[in-house]
Amino acid sequence: MVVIWRNFARVYGLKSKAQAAGKIDEFFSFVARQATVEPSQIKTIRTDGGTEFVNRDFRRIVAREGIRHQHFNPHSSFQNSTAERAIRTLTEMATAMMVGSALPHYLWEEALKHAAYIHNRVLHTGENEMRSSRMFSVPPDLSRLPVFGQAVAVRIPDDVRRKRFRIRGRAKRGAFIGMSNEVRGFRIYTPGDGRRITESRDVTLLDSVLLERISVRHISHVMIALTEVIREPLNMSEARRSKQWPYWHDAVKEELAALEEYDTFELVDAPENELALDNTVQFRVKVGSDGAITRYKARVRARGDRQVYEIHYLITYAPVAALATVRVFLVLVDKFNLHVRQGDAPSAYVKAELRERVFMRQGKGFEKAGHERKVWRLRRPYMASNKPAVPGTWSSTAS
Repeated sequence: MVVIWRNFARVYGLKSKAQAAGKIDEFFSFVARQATVEPSQIKTIRTDGGTEFVNRDFRRIVAREGIRHQHFNPHSSFQNSTAERAIRTLTEMATAMMVGSALPHYLWEEALKHAAYIHNRVLHTGENEMRSSRMFSVPPDLSRLPVFGQAVAVRIPDDVRRKRFRIRGRAKRGAFIGMSNEVRGFRIYTPGDGRRITESRDVTLLDSVLLERISVRHISHVMIALTEVIREPLNMSEARRSKQWPYWHDAVKEELAALEEYDTFELVDAPENELALDNTVQFRVKVGSDGAITRYKARVRARGDRQVYEIHYLITYAPVAALATVRVFLVLVDKFNLHVRQGDAPSAYVKAELRERVFMRQGKGFEKAGHERKVWRLRRPYMASNKPAVPGTWSSTAS
């Protein structure tokens, strides 16, 4: 059962329709105790015409609270469009979680509850604050929220380990399926355990994102080697912690050497009244047609998102070549009966001249020895920079 109030959604699991009235009463108590919005503002409750809502217990609860009960006509769900749309959104989110996590289908209720948890804590179109913040006046923090179905290691308490043999390990493997309402911790699904759903705060997130279904049949070492997937780091910190760090380190050094070869920058003292952009590194794994890894690629980029519109830049449109240049090129092709082939200009952005003053900090861990406090002054357009001259520099060079 999904209850919607002020667009705030709460999901209750029902073993029978007779429990609906009690869950509604529980929701009224929850709002009265926890919400910062006065519960007296609940004046009307709208439901469908199901027997779980049209019965003596339900009428007694709404009469006690002084709330008017309205139920819409059969086959007229549009009369309760707010609740129906919210239920559809939560159902689609839960379906995506179940498909992506490959967890057993009987965990669909957990997926629906977690969908409501996220839905209440993200910003929606037309709203200036999150729904949970409006209800409880507490800003939510989703920065450390695991992905539904993410593999986790749940610590086994020491007193439990003493009853068992200690050589069985300090933790057991499970999958994250939501946040607990009863304790400050996570709800964890542990396959093969007698009590499959537990709640714990002593949880360590594993590198694998999803709990995978693995067949019990034998898998050869050759197949495992061929199907191994290298996770691309999102930032330099993840790259340093990964097993492939020596390859990523060489890729960054190769990228910096290429930038220096193309005379992309010069080391200067940090300007006092100029913005020095931060930088980031994007890591990519290049794979051949046979699925084998051919190259570890790193791209150092300036954080153009730190620039402010109308202060540091005005336009971001970046044409490749002027239309007149393209027309002249096609005329020459037709006149001399030539063939046209599509190609790519490697590192095109760093081959055009930059006329604007753009500064960027050196990458952490890759500073020039003896010049750690200096910054780069970019001589050529740098990816992700929004300076006015940057978007058109390669177009001018190509034209």
